[in-house]
Amino acid sequence: MKLKSFVLITLGLLIILISVVNKAQYNSTLSVESENYDTQHVYNVIQKSEADFNKSKLDISQQIYITCSKSVNKGGCYNFEFAKLTELNSMQYSIEVLRLLQTIDPDAKFCHLIGHAIGQAEASKTLTLWKNLLASTTYECTYGFIHGIVEEQGRRNPDFKIDAQLIQDVCSKVQAPHRTSAESACVHVLAHVILVQTKGNIDKALDICRDLKDFHYYDCAAGTFMENIMRFNLESLDMISFSKTINTRLENLEDICHSYSGLDTKACWQEMAHAYVVAHHYNPSLIFEACNKAQDEPSSMACALHSMDSILPQKKYDLVTIGGICSKNKFLSNFEKECYSRVVRYMTIFFAKTEGTEKVSDFCSRAPTDIRSSCFQALDDILKEINFA
Repeated sequence: MKLKSFVLITLGLLIILISVVNKAQYNSTLSVESENYDTQHVYNVIQKSEADFNKSKLDISQQIYITCSKSVNKGGCYNFEFAKLTELNSMQYSIEVLRLLQTIDPDAKFCHLIGHAIGQAEASKTLTLWKNLLASTTYECTYGFIHGIVEEQGRRNPDFKIDAQLIQDVCSKVQAPHRTSAESACVHVLAHVILVQTKGNIDKALDICRDLKDFHYYDCAAGTFMENIMRFNLESLDMISFSKTINTRLENLEDICHSYSGLDTKACWQEMAHAYVVAHHYNPSLIFEACNKAQDEPSSMACALHSMDSILPQKKYDLVTIGGICSKNKFLSNFEKECYSRVVRYMTIFFAKTEGTEKVSDFCSRAPTDIRSSCFQALDDILKEINFA
């Protein structure tokens, strides 16, 4: 039961880590405008779609794919194009085009940052209605739309202040098949903004998180530590800047984690996974060794499992490869079992509705004999939680 609870607590935070992989592969949305690729044809399609809303969404998705496939920064190109599409139409319209694009280009399934771009563009049009947008947005793209909406509010509204009451009011209304991970995502991204609000003071940010008591305190603490590590909002860094400086910051960041105790230290080490996957270029053995620097086993486990959330999309969800990686952690005896359960829960929450469960079932069938039953149990549990039929 404790192991299941541990996976549940940390599951919601994996939705944030997916952005590390996307940002490692592509530049930030804001840097895309300067790239020299031909967008005129797509802009013409988008402009025409504004005048003729019944323009084929499939045609638009095909044109975006053709244009962005020519770019050295395809992911960034997608972010930019979908932001423009949303500005001219609506978030729902862009989501429908994105779903069609995903049938053309499997890479577009890794769409967390596209979700950011769409959410930001929609929120910029209706800053006063951001709570309504959050309550009605889709869980797709690992909750990227939620992140974009909140980030835009934090950037554009100088009166936007976050406290525990606002977090509970907003995040308890987010709808998704799996409420625990949806609420976790919401709390986590608000915590990023809290650290900006406290001007980078971690302890003051954690004080706000503590007012949450039992309502996702851990998620709030983890979001705070992640922002301190990544600093995308504090310093408006992009992934390239982060990658260039992370090795010079590792020792200091580790010292910060060592200075905390209890859930705080566990949350801090969990978010160190972001730093380690970049510093060690997604090498699982080196990442697991780095995670073992944590002062206790639960913190080491949190770090190692969280790193899998970045390794998964980086390996394009090749579950044969992922199974091999799950067996590589020589520092934590129970890691392989927890790793399989983690992968099963993630894949089921975000892909079962659109792709079924056959791939995950095959993954469990190939699991080592001693953990096969627990893998299938994890699959059965999460299918019940999301009411999958």
